[in-house]
Amino acid sequence: MINSELGLRRGNYEARKSLLGEAYAPIGKSFVEAKPYSFPQSPNRQPVFVMMGATDPRGATFDALEALREIRQCEFALIVFPGDGSRKEEILSY
Repeated sequence: MINSELGLRRGNYEARKSLLGEAYAPIGKSFVEAKPYSFPQSPNRQPVFVMMGATDPRGATFDALEALREIRQCEFALIVFPGDGSRKEEILSY
């Protein structure tokens, strides 16, 4: 059983071997080498990390961004990891 959920350390899987947590996430070199960024502090701004991975053929990244846009009671500091990068410009213009 492989579950690459960040922070996951134990799971109730019926498997002879479990590989859990970010050590087993297929994260690219550019993500690992990302430079730290501090968002301006604001009680109304919530950091959100959006990562669908691969080419995101169903457009789930855009569904997530649209859902966040519809939430009016707070702002979001977005970090969007664009999978293989093929839709990077489209995501940035969104």
